Amino acid sequence: MEKLIEKIKGFEKNIKKVTNETELQNLFEKLAPAFLYGGYIKVRDDYRIYVKTVEFYFHSEKENGIHDPIVYHRMEET
Repeated sequence: MEKLIEKIKGFEKNIKKVTNETELQNLFEKLAPAFLYGGYIKVRDDYRIYVKTVEFYFHSEKENGIHDPIVYHRMEET
């Protein structure tokens, strides 16, 4: 079974090729089970955080990219 970190790396690699929301949803659908079924986030060697629910938001910084009105850039422009 592929580790969660490998799934995330695959997601990062493939997200650059996404051109529409359907493709993005397909990527999320492949990533979510990795979090839910056996995936965890390791905090140093102290403890593990097991994910029980997954909700994805995505907002592209590209001019013609996929824009989610709920997700927005939070950095102030100077």
